[in-house]
Amino acid sequence: MAYFYTSSTGVALFYMILLSAAFLNEISYVPLAIYHARVDSEREKRPRFATASFPLVSVIVPAHNEEKTIEATVLTLRESNYPNLEIIVVNDGSTDGTKEVLLPYALRRDILLLNRPQAGGKAVAFNTGVAVAGGDVLVMIDADVALARDAVKKLVAHFEDPDVAAASGNVKVGNRVNLLTNLQALEYVRDLNIRRRALELLHAITVVPGACGAFRKSALQRIGMMDRDTVVEDMDATIRIVKAGEDVRYVPHSLAYTEAPETLAAWARQRKRWYGGGWQTLAKHRESWWKFGPLSTFGYPSLILSMFFSPVIELVTFSMLFLYLYSHLFYGVFLALITILLVEFLMGTFAIAIDHEDWKLLLYVPIYIAIYRILVDVVRIQGYLLAATGRLGWYRTGRYGGMLARMKGT
Repeated sequence: MAYFYTSSTGVALFYMILLSAAFLNEISYVPLAIYHARVDSEREKRPRFATASFPLVSVIVPAHNEEKTIEATVLTLRESNYPNLEIIVVNDGSTDGTKEVLLPYALRRDILLLNRPQAGGKAVAFNTGVAVAGGDVLVMIDADVALARDAVKKLVAHFEDPDVAAASGNVKVGNRVNLLTNLQALEYVRDLNIRRRALELLHAITVVPGACGAFRKSALQRIGMMDRDTVVEDMDATIRIVKAGEDVRYVPHSLAYTEAPETLAAWARQRKRWYGGGWQTLAKHRESWWKFGPLSTFGYPSLILSMFFSPVIELVTFSMLFLYLYSHLFYGVFLALITILLVEFLMGTFAIAIDHEDWKLLLYVPIYIAIYRILVDVVRIQGYLLAATGRLGWYRTGRYGGMLARMKGT
């Protein structure tokens, strides 16, 4: 068996599998993303709010122990150019100085502050905000996010179409201060942006992120609001909305800058929740998964491919590279490395160009494919194991603060 893997036939088969995996999980999204960019450009040219009647929009910010970041979030919301904005901050059982930071803004009526005595989780906090929200369009953002001035207006504009039930903003890493945060910045631009563009055209978006997303209140009420039975309530709610046949948009011009983990330990905690929560959500919606049109045809297969097959292929690929090096089959290693680098540089270049991002992110591509992606796969498997054994919890990352100052250069 070992001889077959190191034979010319084995190398050729390995190379074909590598190319096929790259096409299925990466390159196949590019044509759709290009077309989406054209569609989105046309949408941006249309007049919005032509009647000068800006409907009330409620921004809901769940917050638990966010004293280091919540003020920057509130300040960027106060700077929003959307003129009819209601800001609701739900202080979800914080034990630090979150309430004290928010109190002056509440006393000036810049925000509506709701204090929950006990932490109930993000889903409960968001639902608490919805209960008092006056707007039919609800914008949900995390308490460590700084919104661009026009982010809300660009999100809300899509709700002039009565068929739109939810819309995802474009989340970027704001604190690009070290190698890890720059790798995450590349990941957000390269992986999330291209895929969401493609999935919108296929009517199969699976996540409107809690970091920056908007929901029509009536659509949320129809699906029963946010659930607590997964640790990724935003993904679960999005899938339930899409299963109901509602339209979900991706708005790449609505920019939100999140505070990404700056240490490997904090990053691993965050990703275990993300990936384990994805496992929980797929398990929750596994029954009759084939009955939901584009979600079944494109959304679920995309999730399964990225969550399960891609990590296996990547880990096997790197294992095979070491096997080829050990067997002195340097041409196999050379072909594989050139292919991987070429695909990654092309994908990175395309993602940065279409998203008008910082070209310096391309410098991180070699580290991204040689180290970062492997770390992602390892942590992904840990998250799945935690979810499968019922031990997955809400793993909280640290907060660093000073977001507005650290956003320089993004």
